[in-house]
Amino acid sequence: MIKVFGSINAENYISYEPKEDETCEQHCFETDHCILTRNASNLEVGCLELNHLDRNIKFIIDRGTSGSKISFKVTLPDNNCPAFNEINYTLNLSSGEVLNWKQTESGWEWKQCRQGWKKFERSDGTTVCLQTFRVDEGITRGASKTKCEEIGAKLTGVASVEESKWIYGKLLESGSVTDWYSFWIDGQRQCDSLGNCKFDWSDGYTKSLDALNTSTNFHESKGGEDCLAVSYMTAAPSKTINDCSCIDHKNPAGYVCGYQLI
Repeated sequence: MIKVFGSINAENYISYEPKEDETCEQHCFETDHCILTRNASNLEVGCLELNHLDRNIKFIIDRGTSGSKISFKVTLPDNNCPAFNEINYTLNLSSGEVLNWKQTESGWEWKQCRQGWKKFERSDGTTVCLQTFRVDEGITRGASKTKCEEIGAKLTGVASVEESKWIYGKLLESGSVTDWYSFWIDGQRQCDSLGNCKFDWSDGYTKSLDALNTSTNFHESKGGEDCLAVSYMTAAPSKTINDCSCIDHKNPAGYVCGYQLI
């Protein structure tokens, strides 16, 4: 537990009245779901705790020389306490998921993806959350977009090779993989009257085309194949993104949803 004085703007507190000889810090430390506790004020009772299972909470701890005593969880190496400026502000959950505190100029920010979704900090300052979904019977691109929207997300664009390789890894983990086994992603080729073409993202938060490098990561065949998928390709084993027919793709076995974390 890291203990500081300061202020916090969270609202989703859970009240807890400690047992005899029990401290707020002790209870939070020993309770898996607790990520932060602060002592209640004179008008409140006991401890106020925040729960990592509630992924809707977003708050900032502003560190100061006075204010509430705030204790929050990080995973320290070998149960030793390093120098304050050498602490890695990550929290390893018992489920294996790793969550991160983001350091700010005055403290720390807590802002997480939905449980099980992968967070990516993009080079343009955007933070996105991605998740893959397998569909054994296959799925069209249009249906994939609808499925994402039903859960408050978008069929996502891919801004970096790192993101596409993570999706590719999830694709390989999803079951038996054959040639051209694929997951739909956002992106469609648009051409002007002069025949100049480029891919556009429609998810509203992807801007970069870095993942569409034909030398290293993108297997581009054109010929009416104007949509994108992350694919297993024996013809291009080092690449992860393929252009494919927007309608008649060979093996649409899943899709990738995403949303911007604000």
